[in-house]
Amino acid sequence: MKFVDGKFNVKPKQNAITQRLNKMGKFILLYQGDLDWITCLTLYRQRDAVEKCIMTMKDFLGALPLNVQKDETSKGFLFIVFLGMIIRTKLHLMMNENGLAKQFSVEKMLLELEKIKKFQLQ
Repeated sequence: MKFVDGKFNVKPKQNAITQRLNKMGKFILLYQGDLDWITCLTLYRQRDAVEKCIMTMKDFLGALPLNVQKDETSKGFLFIVFLGMIIRTKLHLMMNENGLAKQFSVEKMLLELEKIKKFQLQ
């Protein structure tokens, strides 16, 4: 890695990448029905995303203090987590419609969107 003109020049180590790729496993999805493979994979990934959201919600709930003073506080927390799941699902559907789900996961898309900045010059 070299630092040239204010930028990092990085060259990947091909041997390390090849070794890592060789250790990766295979994924086989079996199904019964008249669906094409893209539809099946999309349905599987949506299900996986929902399961990850539920696990995230469980993690949030695990972080919730047990000594909540009011029921409204815990209900409000659950409502915010639920809204986050709805927004995440909608974003995933929009990514599928526009073909971005093939290139990005929801997390990667959010990281890309985080880079957008708005500057207003006078």
